Amino acid sequence: MKPQVTFRWFGRAMVASFVWLLASCGGGGGKSDGSPPPAVSTPPVTGANVQTLRVGPGPAGLSVRVVNLLYTSVRLCMPGTDTCQTIDHVLVDTGSTGLRLLSTAVTLPLPVATAEGKSLYNCVQFIDQSYMWGPVASADVYLGGPALDGEKAANLRIQLAGSAGAPAAPSVCASGGFTPNDSPSALGANGILGVGTAPQDCGIGCELNPANGVYHVATGGGALTGVAVSQAEQLQHPVSRFAVNHNGVLIHMPAVAATGAASATGAMIFGIGTQPNNAPGTVRVMAPNVNGYFTTTFNGRTLSRGFVDSGSNGWFFGTDTEPTYPPCSNAPQWYCPSSALNLQAVNSSVNGQTSTVDFAIANANTLFSNAATYALSNLAGPVGDDTAFDFGLPFFYGRQVYTAISGASTPLGTGPYVAY
Repeated sequence: MKPQVTFRWFGRAMVASFVWLLASCGGGGGKSDGSPPPAVSTPPVTGANVQTLRVGPGPAGLSVRVVNLLYTSVRLCMPGTDTCQTIDHVLVDTGSTGLRLLSTAVTLPLPVATAEGKSLYNCVQFIDQSYMWGPVASADVYLGGPALDGEKAANLRIQLAGSAGAPAAPSVCASGGFTPNDSPSALGANGILGVGTAPQDCGIGCELNPANGVYHVATGGGALTGVAVSQAEQLQHPVSRFAVNHNGVLIHMPAVAATGAASATGAMIFGIGTQPNNAPGTVRVMAPNVNGYFTTTFNGRTLSRGFVDSGSNGWFFGTDTEPTYPPCSNAPQWYCPSSALNLQAVNSSVNGQTSTVDFAIANANTLFSNAATYALSNLAGPVGDDTAFDFGLPFFYGRQVYTAISGASTPLGTGPYVAY
């Protein structure tokens, strides 16, 4: 399984600063060059296990433009009741597990979870040096179908990040320059729907070790202490709680041209081989190693930490400062090659399967120049870990990508795996 620091959209905050740079040059948050880009979508798919996905403008309250964020909506209800609300612009993330919502987006008085008779809190850190901190609560969560009533995860434990009145995040969560994702402008969304391969957000490590850094209880006066939490009481993969379609997800997104798209609409289909609409065809199955990664060969190097992550908003890889991939002078978080580059990466799995991924990257300055563009298939940047290759949301464009939950049985084998 992946370490507690979860890989997630390295460049989200970087887009915000880059758009600010455009505005400071008189661009008003990004100028519009040429005609407006088209909107693209996949053919409609129907069913109670089908969830609409969309890349486009961010949520209300977002003060900057962000790109390549995959949004959906969730319906949240008081447990065992019909008192509900729908929350839009929730980021779909195959790189993490669990539903995490900004407390400012939740109007329901959800019951707060406890451990050892005290209020229970959760922390998650992300590789972009950000974190989410807040109480654990319980809700009935509905997904799928046109009315968001097709699938139910009853009494699901979720996180409410940025809750007013919560104790300050402990140093193990907020230290080292990490910044809080406690608002739409900080997060780029109203929450995160983690649909990765892990059935819980922490697993056996948090069940056995109170000093796990993830779960804490309030002991009064703002003080906190670490606590061991059973796997059944941790944040759960929502799909794992469904009645039938509970072994994973299929994400199907349309292809996006090199010039980008104003929006991209696709679908997340719950279950793998459980219904006619999620039956897998001929795909390559990438099973992760014990650390949660496959091997990627790229640019003459073998990278030990390859992974697929819909929550990352670009292709992210290190190049050992090779001049072919120069960072943008005004936004070094992105690559600005002098011309578009057609590239290739080869993934190798512990199960012996290999897969060749052809892709292209382009100059980020050029890609960001049209303020009406939100879906970009060729946006790329450097990664902080030079042994990693992050196949972010651009990888999903034009593909059907299956993510199987660890231990779940599917027609393609037992999870965890990613198949495409």
